[in-house]
Order: sequence, then C-alpha cells, then structure tokens
Amino acid sequence: MIVVRRYAAIVLLMILLVSPATVAAQTTAPAPDPNDPIQRIKEEGMKRSQVMQTLSYLSDVIGPRLTASPGMKRANEWTRDQLTKWGLQNAHLETWGPFGRGWTLKKFSAQVVEPLAIPLIAYPKAWSPGIKGTVRAEAIHLDIKSEAPLPGHAEPSYRPNYFSSLGATISALHSALQDRIGSARAEPW
Repeated sequence: MIVVRRYAAIVLLMILLVSPATVAAQTTAPAPDPNDPIQRIKEEGMKRSQVMQTLSYLSDVIGPRLTASPGMKRANEWTRDQLTKWGLQNAHLETWGPFGRGWTLKKFSAQVVEPLAIPLIAYPKAWSPGIKGTVRAEAIHLDIKSEAPLPGHAEPSYRPNYFSSLGATISALHSALQDRIGSARAEPW
C-alpha cells in the first residue's frame, strides 16, 4: 500500500510539474509583423534563398579567382550582372589601386617516373614562375621548415612588396634542384 501511495505521489508531482509547461506551449505567439525588416530578411532567406546556386556557379563554373586573374574578372562581371538581374540599380565595377600581375594556372602535373610511375599530389604556389617544357631530374631531399626562400635563391617578384614572401619557396626549390643536379633536361610537352 505504501508503494502504491509513493507511485501515486510521484505521478501527481510529475503532472503538476509538466502541466505549466504544456499550458505555456499552447499559448499562441503574436503573429509577426510582415513589414518588420528582420521578418522580411528571414522570409527571404528561408523561402527564396539562392545561396547554393550562387556558390555553385562561382565555384564550379567560374572557378579560382586570384586577384587580377581572368577568373576574378569573370566573377566580378557575373556578380555585377546577377545583382542587376535581381533589381539592384547602378551595379557597377570599380577599379582599385595598383596590384601587379595576375596569375593563372594553365597546366601542371608532377609524377615519379622511375622505378615505378606514381602521380604526385602537388599544386604550384600562386604567382610562382612557369617552366617551359618538362623537367626530369633525380630526387633530392630538402628539409624545408618555413616559408622563407632558400639562402641565395631570391625570386623576381611581379607582386607588390606586401606579397614578397609568397611563392618564393617553390621557385627557390626549383633553382636549388637545378643547381644541385645540373643535368636536368627539358623535354617538350
């Protein structure tokens, strides 16, 4: 009998604790004002968002957009045209201070060719200088621990001074490789 009373007391206590929460949940919130800017922004984002289509077009169709590159120019023009299409008045492009040369990757591959052909996962650093033809050489080990250029291998820069350290390692590595083996032969594509 005591056990039944305890269970009844526990059930009654749970009902009393839960019932204010259910009553509060059943009260209706006031209808949002349709002219409230926050509500309008929420509705636009939840019902008419074009974020994924815009991201997909910029990433998959236009592709990389380094500063002063053809990809950046295409992205800027597409964005201006898209904003005009969405109703923005006076959408236009503006020029800004001198930057220097642009950079675009046209073709690159790296692979081990002997004793077994193995593709290497690699990508040139932006603004690194190009190489004409194919470079074949013996592999060497360089213990690179920083972005600083290798001693004695300065890179001519086409960028403003605030980019002077970017890309220096790759060209320094190439110069060091040529200096070390000296017998690298260039082959046409």
